[in-house]
Amino acid sequence: MLVQNDVVHDSRIIREASSLLSEGHKVEVIGLIKERTEIKRLKMKGFLIYRINRDDFLPTRVISFLDNFFRERQSSTKSIYINQSRRSIFSQMKSLIKNLIYFLGYYWGVFIYIYLSGTRYDVYHCHDLNTLPIGFILSRLHRSAIIYDSHEFWTEGEWLSL
Repeated sequence: MLVQNDVVHDSRIIREASSLLSEGHKVEVIGLIKERTEIKRLKMKGFLIYRINRDDFLPTRVISFLDNFFRERQSSTKSIYINQSRRSIFSQMKSLIKNLIYFLGYYWGVFIYIYLSGTRYDVYHCHDLNTLPIGFILSRLHRSAIIYDSHEFWTEGEWLSL
């Protein structure tokens, strides 16, 4: 299963993984980790959870560039006036680019963990729209089935209306 959260606080994922496990399937859940101090690998109710820190798969120079580039800058009296609508659009574009780069780090981490480690799954189960691209690629590379089970209405979110 591929999810875009830390897994341990998502009761839907835990219930589904436990149910599959009780039916005799081997279940691994690959999620996202936000803090470096959290445990990356853990076992919960009999299934393995592997959480990927997307920063581990982005070069340090890219991370520091992103932190410097996307840091909110303090306005000074010497700065050129930019009206609020242009500033808002610029802020949204920065956020979109930053999220895209971080998602690429997550995708690369999942790819390294699954494909290069030699792990093969019969089914790739994606729970979020943003995990679907890497699930699709891996399912085609391994000639496996793919399931997309969305818990939210992704097309109705604010993030699509730029």
